[in-house]
Amino acid sequence: MAEQDLENDILVRYVRSVQETMGWSQNELARRAGVDPATVSRLIKGTRHSRRTTLRAIERASRMPLPAELALAGEPDFMNPPTVAERDDRVTVFAMLGSPLPGLWYRNEAMPDAVPRPPGLADARAVYAVRMPDGSMLPWRRPNELVFINPTWAVAEGDHVLVETNHPTDPNHPRPLYRVRRYLGATRQGLRFGSYAVTVEDIIPAREHANMFRILEWSEVLGIR
Repeated sequence: MAEQDLENDILVRYVRSVQETMGWSQNELARRAGVDPATVSRLIKGTRHSRRTTLRAIERASRMPLPAELALAGEPDFMNPPTVAERDDRVTVFAMLGSPLPGLWYRNEAMPDAVPRPPGLADARAVYAVRMPDGSMLPWRRPNELVFINPTWAVAEGDHVLVETNHPTDPNHPRPLYRVRRYLGATRQGLRFGSYAVTVEDIIPAREHANMFRILEWSEVLGIR
């Protein structure tokens, strides 16, 4: 099977899986993703090589991560432009602030820092970093250690992710909350996440607001093959 045909086959299966899991018609999927219904129809028929913006729109609307094979599918998009650091050779760093809810943090947007760009991220301009505010990721990451995030890459099962959600008791709260988890996969009940310091699983219903951003491994950050 040609590479293009294989990509289309994976894409068709992904879109149909979103429809089945979420219970959405083609029109409802298009409405929630903010794309033309005709675009969804062409995707399902496998007759259109999609722009990456369309794939990301479906991923964000459904909260179901794109398959890893589609991480670089389609034409490049700019849905997640990089936060501009002081210079191109530096990566923006955000501090994470404690919230009244244990294990959930706010991201400090007001006073970002910057660090030299690691060698593995020379061409990854969308990457940013956050500092771990506590030991909730021990032993994988220590307090105050940097965690580098590429918001444009697809998330696969087993990946470490920064999870963004609305406030659990106040959906109109102006600031999203964050936690670091390991993504364990999607079920009909929602998205499953594993924690680090204790053996606990979180399930966030797929219909709730739950963005995921993949955390890079040190080998990726340092450019080690």
